[in-house]
Order: sequence, then C-alpha cells, then structure tokens
Amino acid sequence: ILAGILSDIIIVKNGAGEVYWPPFVNQIATLNPGEGYQAKMSNSNSFYYQCTNPSVKLSMQMQPSYYKRNANTGNNMTIGLPASLIEPLLQVGDEIGVFGESNQLVGSSVYESGFVAISAWGNDEYSLNTDGLQTDEEFIIRIWHPTSQTEELLQINSWAEGNSTYEVNGIAMAEKAALIGNNEAYLLYQNIPNPFRDETQIKFYVPKATFIELDVFNILGDKVAKLTADNYEQGIHAINFDSSRLPAGTYFYRIKAPNYSNTKRMNLIK
Repeated sequence: ILAGILSDIIIVKNGAGEVYWPPFVNQIATLNPGEGYQAKMSNSNSFYYQCTNPSVKLSMQMQPSYYKRNANTGNNMTIGLPASLIEPLLQVGDEIGVFGESNQLVGSSVYESGFVAISAWGNDEYSLNTDGLQTDEEFIIRIWHPTSQTEELLQINSWAEGNSTYEVNGIAMAEKAALIGNNEAYLLYQNIPNPFRDETQIKFYVPKATFIELDVFNILGDKVAKLTADNYEQGIHAINFDSSRLPAGTYFYRIKAPNYSNTKRMNLIK
C-alpha cells in the first residue's frame, strides 16, 4: 500500500506504538480500516487508500510477561536495536524493558530475532499521575533472561541516531552496546548543557542502594567542588553544579562508588 511513497517514508506508527520502519522492521504488516496512523516523511507527499475488505494482521508479536506494561499515553518515541548489535547479546524470548529516571517501566518488547523496535511512552499531560517519560528525561534499557531468571543492563555505548533522552515522536538508533550485570551497571552521563555557563546538570545511574561521591576537578587535577557524598537508591539521579565562581576552562567530574569510578570532561564558558 505504501510502495508508492516508500522512498519518502522515515517511519510509520499506529496507536499501539507498532512501527513500520523501512528498511529495518514492519510490525504493522497491514493497514486496518478505522485505525489512525502517523507517518514521518523526508519529503512532502500523499497517498490514497481505498479499502474494500477489512485487513487481517499477518502475525502477532510475543507479549512481555516480566516487563508487562499496558498503558498507552498517546505519545511515544521509537528506539531501534539493529540485528547486528542485538543478536550476539540476546536469545529468543528475552524481554527488553525501558525505564525512566524514577525506575518506572515506560516501554517493553520480547526479542524474537532480527531488528528490534521498542516504543517508549511519554507522559500523558492530561493525567493526574506521571505515567511516562518527560521531555529530555533519561531512560535506560534492561534485559530479562527468562531461562536463567536474571536481569542485566543493556548499556548503549554510542548512538547512530538520537540519544538516551525522551523526545515526542523521536527516533533513537543504537550503534554500540554491551550487557552488564545488574549489580555492576553504574552509568555516568554527559553533563547537560555542555559547554555551559554558570550551571549544568550531571546525571548518574546506580544499580543498587550505595554510597556515591561526585567531585569536580580542574585541568591540573585540583578538586574545585564536592557535589555530593551520600547514599543513593537504585535509579537515575541528577545533581546541579553551580560554577559561577569558577573561571572559564575545561573541568572533569568524577563519580566514585565501591568498586567503581568514572570520569567525564565538561567545558565552562563565560
């Protein structure tokens, strides 16, 4: 049906978050009468579909039982995990869960082979509860292995497109990834904004309740700020760094936990 505009299609989504993402995956299979669709195009184009018979789904996707989520908030983004990246890491039947900064499950799928597309659901602004990701909120991806009853973090080391923050109708395509044991999966994110003036935010993820130290150093290795030294629960946490008293230049921030340390660079401009 979409063959006439295929060269202009970036992605097509239905209301359930299923996608047709050429040339990677087709979860929609057929267009159903009465169902709404969104199409993101590289060029302005149009097509007409005259339905004479109700269509039938060609196949049904496996549904998660461990990362089970039924809420449809009306807005989402699509995360792509290429076959070449994910096939060496997962087995058929493994479940993939996307979690927000508060450890809330915001999207899930079951690995069936090949390319994986997951819808990460955003918050419904008309709901009284927080039921999805906020714009620019960080997300992480966890893997549940039903055969061994174990959970691991899928650490995305680089993105071919997009990143690990939520954007309505956004697209994020992973490029490099690795599985890390759930109790060892600490993450230190790049500060935002960077470069920055006066203030920036630093986020980090801890896999279990633990003591965390976060310090800032100048290019000579002198400590110029202690941002925190406290106990943190599992999840993503954010610390604001006020640098208004420091001169412009390159700085480093270091996180330390038992058996873990990581350092990243940031640039202060005036």
